[in-house]
Amino acid sequence: MGSMKSAWTTCRKRAGVWCRLHDLRHTFISDLGEGGVPEATMKAVAGWMSAKMLERHSHARRQAKQDAVNKLPRRKPK
Repeated sequence: MGSMKSAWTTCRKRAGVWCRLHDLRHTFISDLGEGGVPEATMKAVAGWMSAKMLERHSHARRQAKQDAVNKLPRRKPK
């Protein structure tokens, strides 16, 4: 693992990127989810077997959450 960490650090510095390699996985999976990709496909692409891992790595973004709330039916006050 030491060589992977060293390689990533070198690539990151040369590219001027300051995120962790793990952050890219979260972003990738979250973007797939927001794009409507089925969970089974996301798990296959990521190489995971469990829905728990998918849940851990996917994050609904603020706009996705707002869109979900906006889909609620409007109710008239009584």
